[in-house]
Amino acid sequence: MRILSGEDVALSILDEISAGYPEDAAAPLAIKTKADYYFRTGDHALAELEYARLLRDYPNNRYGQYALRRSADAALAGFHGIEYDEAALIEAEERFNDYGLQYPSARDREEVDVILDGIGESRAAKELAIGSYYERTGHLTSAVFYYRLVENEWPDSVAAVQATRRLELLGALEQKPAGTSEGE
Repeated sequence: MRILSGEDVALSILDEISAGYPEDAAAPLAIKTKADYYFRTGDHALAELEYARLLRDYPNNRYGQYALRRSADAALAGFHGIEYDEAALIEAEERFNDYGLQYPSARDREEVDVILDGIGESRAAKELAIGSYYERTGHLTSAVFYYRLVENEWPDSVAAVQATRRLELLGALEQKPAGTSEGE
């Protein structure tokens, strides 16, 4: 016989409340409490799912703004570095964009644009690393592709400066037609 921990019992009770009494005011609070628990304990994937469930099942409840922000935070926390899959970054970017659109006053107050810039820097660094890998392994066409991708998608990033430098060293910078200036 398995002995349940206090956390297991509490999570089970929260599930019973949210599933058994969906019309009760305690149901969205039960989901929020469960999501907060997962977030606090570092299980960001489950936290994100619970916040998304709260938003889906109770779109107009008082926890909507909170749940959307925490869902974005959980997605971002699920990114473990440029050596890993960027799906969490893409999800976080979408969620932070949604948050900024739905709550414009909070966008400035909570510096959502700064967070989005950081996400862009991370995505650019990841693509730069892929280009660097291809360059190291002698697949120069692929390296040039990724370096140009970084320049085009994240032109103001630190990685874009490095990508331009790599393209220069590879002799792969696109030549500007005669008579055009830098801004054209």
